[in-house]
Amino acid sequence: MKYLIDMRVYANCYELMSEIFREVWEMGHVCKPFSYQNKVVSGDPEFETKEVTNYSYCLLNMHKSEYLFLTDHTSISWVEKEFKERVNPIRVNPGRAWEIRPHVWRTFLNEEGKFDYTYNERMRGQLSNTISELVFHPDTRQAIISIWDPNIDPKRLGGKKRIPCSLNYQFLYRNGKLHIIYNQRSADVVTHFGNDVYLAWLLLEHVAKLTMYKRGYLFHNIGSLHTYKKDWPKLKQCIDDIKSLNIDIRL
Repeated sequence: MKYLIDMRVYANCYELMSEIFREVWEMGHVCKPFSYQNKVVSGDPEFETKEVTNYSYCLLNMHKSEYLFLTDHTSISWVEKEFKERVNPIRVNPGRAWEIRPHVWRTFLNEEGKFDYTYNERMRGQLSNTISELVFHPDTRQAIISIWDPNIDPKRLGGKKRIPCSLNYQFLYRNGKLHIIYNQRSADVVTHFGNDVYLAWLLLEHVAKLTMYKRGYLFHNIGSLHTYKKDWPKLKQCIDDIKSLNIDIRL
């Protein structure tokens, strides 16, 4: 499978995270968002944002995956449980995964003790159809799992309710390998980015196993790759930690 000449290609997660952290910190432009998830943050200096727009890359494998979780070492446990809930055929909201990271997720529970949406609710029904399409039509361009719902999410803009940061996942079986293309409108590099990468990779492996295709690459396109001022010290610390590491990053 060919990728664009100017697309960043990372051999492992160390390369990915070290470059992502550096580029957002050094080249991010400052903007001041009106809303954050289902909260209005206009005028709150803690949500001043460093942002890189239209960021795309290809990740070849999941080697050195521990670097995805530098900003929160508890995330790996959350990711593993969250993924199981996402592919569960039974409706899950709120599930139990959020309890592993309550400092992140508790604030988004509504009065009923549920989230405005879960990935499980958005993915249900689509996963089995996608797998069937890939099996019966290997050259398909239609194997897409949509997280964004045009019938619901446009009515929630401006902080009324939470809307997904992920737009869709597309699967392409080309040259004997199954690849995933992951499109995001928004990615918080400190709190969520590493988790999103790992979740997309787990989804690729899951679909590859069920279709019995060889696993390929992750292609990731992000509209807004950013970090909030409240997290800048943590991001800077991660950059310094990576620089201080004297390790062999070869595969």
